[in-house]
Amino acid sequence: MAATWKHPKLGTFEFDYGLWNGIVKAPGFDAFAYDTGRKNSRPPKGKYKLAMEPSGENGPPAKELVLMALRVLADPPALSEIIVNAL
Repeated sequence: MAATWKHPKLGTFEFDYGLWNGIVKAPGFDAFAYDTGRKNSRPPKGKYKLAMEPSGENGPPAKELVLMALRVLADPPALSEIIVNAL
């Protein structure tokens, strides 16, 4: 049975292959998706994988990574605009 970690805003993560893996809602990042032309290519639905390293060998995600994830996911459309302008 895989270990799980729950965060009130980020959701549930499972520990696998040395990382905490979960799915987060971030529809603002759909602007960066494109059709690859492959048969299995599907448009995004506002959900993305998020993986975080544990604190220690297999502890919960490092606090700094959780804070960074929260900041990135706080306003994806604004962050997307900043990224586009930077490019």
